Amino acid sequence: MEFSDTGLAPWTDYYWRIRAFNEDEIETGYVSVSTRTLHFVNPNTEDYTSPLLIDNVLVAELSVTGGTFGDNTAGMFAELTGGQKNAEKLADGRLEKGSYEVVSAYDYKIVDTLGNEVGYDGLAAGSIKLRFYFGSGYQLPDKRTFRVVRLNVGDGRWEFIEDYELNSDENWIEASLNRLSIYKVVSIPFSTLKDVYVYPNPFKPGDSVYGASSGGGVSFGNLPDNAVITIFNIAGEFVEEIKHSSGATASWPEAGKVASGVYVYTVTSQDVSGVKTGKFMVVK
Repeated sequence: MEFSDTGLAPWTDYYWRIRAFNEDEIETGYVSVSTRTLHFVNPNTEDYTSPLLIDNVLVAELSVTGGTFGDNTAGMFAELTGGQKNAEKLADGRLEKGSYEVVSAYDYKIVDTLGNEVGYDGLAAGSIKLRFYFGSGYQLPDKRTFRVVRLNVGDGRWEFIEDYELNSDENWIEASLNRLSIYKVVSIPFSTLKDVYVYPNPFKPGDSVYGASSGGGVSFGNLPDNAVITIFNIAGEFVEEIKHSSGATASWPEAGKVASGVYVYTVTSQDVSGVKTGKFMVVK
């Protein structure tokens, strides 16, 4: 279903009533869907702005569909603390050589009037849209390398957000999320397979650090386009093949269903020569 209305005002809440009819044209019910744009609050000055402006530069917009976020909630951004900065430095060092920062890292949250972070329970995947803006000085080939990444503080790695949209004409990239954390935008050049990696490793289903990749299983990062990931158990028996068309990351949710042990993976691509071979462990 598509709907558009160029007369809608910005920064305004709208509520849609979707009516459903059966084949006899009898109305069977309706559902109300609310999408709201949240203002940002600077915790240091308590100033509100929507969207997020830093040094008068448009940085980010935040919108939420569903949940219990009313007029008493706002988006909060904060600079990283000492421990978070150390994790960011470690994670930056693990990115592909030639990577660079496009939008700086901030710790994003949704808070109530007392500054307490609200819960994200019940939000479906993609309910939160966090849109980042970048300058107009980038050329199209550069823009195609832009990715939204989330900082895994415990593991010291940037995790690539797989569900995103890049608008090169309007100079923004938008991540679809179900909670907020530490995010930034980076440019990741892809030229070889040597820097492909798997995370979390080891994978521990349910663990707060080693069990929480974006796909719910293990993820493969720094992938080129048109990659094929083949997974074997330690005995060399075929387990799974993943065909990945585009984007920096691919997930294997079934990692939570296989037995504990060491698994071997290979990565190839029609766009890049060579073969990447690695291992990861599943611990239950």
